[in-house]
Amino acid sequence: MSRFPIVDRHSLGDVPLKLDQLTLHSPRGILDVTLEPYPGYTIRLMAIHLKAKLEVTEYDERKLRESEAVEVRRHIRDILKSAPNIRLMLVGDFNETKNEESLRRILGKPAWPDAMQALPLCDERGEFWTEYWSAADTYSRIDYMLVTKRLESEIDLGKSGVARPTYWNQASDHCPLFVTIKTSLP
Repeated sequence: MSRFPIVDRHSLGDVPLKLDQLTLHSPRGILDVTLEPYPGYTIRLMAIHLKAKLEVTEYDERKLRESEAVEVRRHIRDILKSAPNIRLMLVGDFNETKNEESLRRILGKPAWPDAMQALPLCDERGEFWTEYWSAADTYSRIDYMLVTKRLESEIDLGKSGVARPTYWNQASDHCPLFVTIKTSLP
């Protein structure tokens, strides 16, 4: 659902993943749409939800996330190769903190022309955590909004962040992220 018109769709529902000797399929795929908030201004929005940090007997869950990250990076690279000046945003539950391989792989190296930037979103107290995992009693930042260098300059960080209303954990163990994009209407 979007309050803005969806003018193009590129979602991938079935993403084959290589994992050691197995070929698995991404359980969630990649949501990929282009929104047009007003005529002539478009944003390509991707959303992902990488494999949770829950053990499974058939394979290593960390390796599955890394395989998912390889495919997400490939998709980003393909998009930016064909349209280097596109406004691209990737959002989602990465189930990884910023020091882990899957997130680093998706971001790319800062010098790459197709590198993504993680927006430094925080709550009103300056805290970055987005999820509370009660089983481990840990707070962590595993939800991100990544943007291309082109879109980064249009983000109003003063009006973006992590929403943390008093009842935040009644609906989910994750807090919502929000972003404000500065645009000049024609």
